[in-house]
Amino acid sequence: MIDETLVENDENPYYDDTIMKYMAQPHLPEFENLTYPQYFERYSITPLSSALTNRQIYQDDLNNYIVKRSKEIIIKYRFLKIEDGKLYFYQQLLLKVPTRSENNTSSIKLDNLKILPHVYPETAMLELLHDQYHVLSTISMYMGKSNNRKWPYYFITGSTETGGFQTKVFTDKELKDDLINVETLIIDEISMVSDKLLDFISNLFASLHNNALAFGGINVIVVGDFAQLPPITGQPVFNATVWKLFCLLFLKIYQ
Repeated sequence: MIDETLVENDENPYYDDTIMKYMAQPHLPEFENLTYPQYFERYSITPLSSALTNRQIYQDDLNNYIVKRSKEIIIKYRFLKIEDGKLYFYQQLLLKVPTRSENNTSSIKLDNLKILPHVYPETAMLELLHDQYHVLSTISMYMGKSNNRKWPYYFITGSTETGGFQTKVFTDKELKDDLINVETLIIDEISMVSDKLLDFISNLFASLHNNALAFGGINVIVVGDFAQLPPITGQPVFNATVWKLFCLLFLKIYQ
């Protein structure tokens, strides 16, 4: 079934009437985390009260009567592309982010659409599991250029809940400069890296830094689980010449 209150409207894709009803939904816990389409999928909104239903009836800020549907319906809305600009982004917020007012919608636009990493609170360390804290503490304290106290290579793993090589680094000056400036190399899904590929990466950075040190002497963290996918070709990474340099940090606690 399709709710015709949300049919396509080329002149006004915002459907002001339905948005106004959505923003005015009842102030009760069951309505707190509903997105725009979810509200209309799950509830019927009408200005007239019905005495023919035995289901609970709510009332919104516009004095409409809200009744939970016995079966969710399919909501039809206009298909927008990123080329449609602000129309597209506004629609994405309505489809994915629960909100109560236009002011609230505006305040969360950047947080939900910007391409930036998540910022963790200062208390995030307190929420780490014991072995995760141990791994982070070990790397923070001991990672660095090899000496009596520091060590540059670490392999992080844990229990499961995954020919020749070519590079254009020596013909692309911008790429070469970027890689020379790398201080710490992190490789995920290490089980899929072959022994020859890891040695190739090590030799590549050694050439970039013009020395004979593994990985040119930079810090390296590899993460993965050998019970997961193996390399497509070649031998497992632990057969690499440089593998014996890595310090093993094992996560044992399930989440």
